[in-house]
Parts: sequence; C-alpha cells; structure tokens
Amino acid sequence: MNHTEVGNFLLEGVNQSPELQIPLFIVFTIIYFTTALGNLGMVLLIVLDSHLHTPMYFFLSNLSMVDFGYSSTTTPKVIAGFLIKENVISYNACASQMFFFLAFASMENIILALMAYDRYAAVCKPLHYTTTMTTSVCVYLVLGSYIYAFVNSSVLIVNTFTLSFCESNVVHHFFCDIPAVMILSCSDKHVNEMVLVFISSFNVFCALLVVLISYLFIFITIFKMQSSKGYQKALSTCTSHLTAVSIFYGTVIFMYLQPSSSHSMDTDKIASVFYAMIIPMLNPMVYSLRNKEVKSAFRKVIDKVKSSFHLLNYHSLYLRIIDFYMSPIALHFHSFCAVALRFPRATSAILVLDDTQALLCQDLLVCCYYFSNTWQFYPKFTRAHSWWVAQYDQKEC
Repeated sequence: MNHTEVGNFLLEGVNQSPELQIPLFIVFTIIYFTTALGNLGMVLLIVLDSHLHTPMYFFLSNLSMVDFGYSSTTTPKVIAGFLIKENVISYNACASQMFFFLAFASMENIILALMAYDRYAAVCKPLHYTTTMTTSVCVYLVLGSYIYAFVNSSVLIVNTFTLSFCESNVVHHFFCDIPAVMILSCSDKHVNEMVLVFISSFNVFCALLVVLISYLFIFITIFKMQSSKGYQKALSTCTSHLTAVSIFYGTVIFMYLQPSSSHSMDTDKIASVFYAMIIPMLNPMVYSLRNKEVKSAFRKVIDKVKSSFHLLNYHSLYLRIIDFYMSPIALHFHSFCAVALRFPRATSAILVLDDTQALLCQDLLVCCYYFSNTWQFYPKFTRAHSWWVAQYDQKEC
C-alpha cells in the first residue's frame, strides 16, 4: 500500500449557507427518524405477525434492515455536520464509513434481485412455489448476498485506498463516497477508476438482468390470465417492488457508471441524498401503502396496543376504587388476580365482604373479567378466562 500523507478528511457537507444549517438539521433529523421508525417497524411487524412469515416478507425484512444500516452509515454524520463548523473525519473512519456504505448498497442490490425472482416464482410457478422457495433456500440466498456484499466492499476499499492522498483533504461531499474521495488522489487513478466502473457495472447489470428477466416472464404470465381478479392480484404484488427497483437502479447507474473525472459534485450530492437517505425512507412506505397484508398486520398490532392501554387504564382505575373502599383487599389485589386467573373457583371463597364492600363486588368482577380476557390465548389461563366470562354474564358475585 502506498504511503498516505493525509491523516484526515474534511467533509464539505450538504450546504455551506449558515442560515440553512438549522432548517437542514431539522429536515435530515426527521428523515433519519422516519427511516429508522419505518424500517425497524416493518421488521417488527413481520416478526410479530405469523401471516407474514413467507419468503416475500423474509426478503422484505432483510431489505428493511439493510435500508436502516444503509442510512445509519451516513445520516448521523451529516446531522452532526450541521452543528459543528468543521466536519472532520479521520482517514480510518472515512474508510470504515465507505466500507459499510458499499456493503449495504451491495446487499440492497442483491436483495432487490432476489425479491424479483421470488415474485417470478410466485406468479409464474405458483404450484411449485412452496418447494422452490423453502426456508433453507431463502436463508442461504440472503446469507450468500451478505458474504458477497462484504467481499465486494473490501475489494473496492482496497482499490480506493491504495491511492496516495497528498494534496487537498477536502471531500466535496457529505460522506466518504468513492468518486468524491478518489478525485482527491495525487497518483495515477486511471486503472482504479476502470476497476470501480467494471465492478459496479457487473453488480448492477447482473442484478438488473435478473430483475428484467423475472418481470418479463411475470408480465407474460399476467397478460395470459383470464381472470381479472388474478390479473389484479398478480400486478399488485409486483408494483411496490418494481417502484423500489426503478428508483434504486436509476440513481445507482447515474452515480457509479461513469469516471470520477466527469462527476459534478453538486449534482452528485443531490443524487446521493436521494439514494442514501430518501430511498431507505421511502421503501417501507412503498411496500406498506400498496400492500393489503401489511396494512392488515399493522391494524392488528394497533388494536392490540389499544386493548393493552384500555386494560392498563381499567386496571389503574379499579386499583384506586378498591384502595378507597376496600383497603384490606387492595393490599393483596395483585396476588388475588394472579390466584384468580389460575384458581377461579377457589377465589370465590376468599372474598368475604361486608355491606360497604359488597357495593363494589360487581365492579371487581368486571375488572377480573377484563383482566382475564387479555390472557385467554394462553392455554394455562383458558379455564380461568371461561369461568370469569360465565360469572360476568350471570352478573353474580
């Protein structure tokens, strides 16, 4: 490796205007938190809902994780740059940022191609889909994409940082991207540029070829369908992915399939903001807004959260009521509920109430009914739940 005299780099940032630093800080912070919430929320939704445990959503969950990592390699540093005058990044930190950014970009490239093949298998060969896209096959495909992405990123990093940087250290970009760093080299970089273009072209066009061939067969199959319902269903499963593919590959081709000498840094900044920050933010929206299964799973989660809050409010209210009227019982309310869930008939003998306490017996019964209702799906609480429902229906204490 050639000797490198530059010890650190100075990132120019998105914009140098002082009056725009705070507004841009707010905008990029919102973008990053929206990206994190959208992508991590998508992963959580897929994990929690068993109906989404299919190859399509397995790939989508990996895409969401990759998008989150993709955005996290650049956006926090950009946000910090709006608050400090000199956005300095060390030589090693610059190489690390570039490595992970390229790795996540390569992963996204491959996963989008895998998702296109998955759609081809689902639409064109539905009868063989479950035997073709098995769990083990999906895991091996994703694992292979991760390994290839890290190897590919390592090759590009070595290709870039074997160059000597002995002149300017100002990176005319908001993160350490290959074209922006390579243009600072004071050594002959013709071969390195050709390597970059070749590897980038190979990665993009191989993945794009898989996508195009998959969709060619998908569209042929769709047009042959006699049923309008089948036509609409097949088309709806592909629209979201096709939108994401078009946005991603359009910006990547624009950025990397040209020599660094022909790059306009201002234009590259705009394109980079789009594919490094906007695309990871948009992907969860693209896949959720047009997807009935994701919408349905989201509604189920919201309903569960609402019912949980309802239960907590109900429980808190009755604790206050019992504490006021029935302080001896309030001291052991949690123990009572725990026993009531397991041994409902036994607890009826525990409650020996006087006339004042009996006024709240009906309310206590309602509380126990709602409390047991949330645990009805657990086998060991099923009998308890059934007993409390019966007592509640009979309005007996």
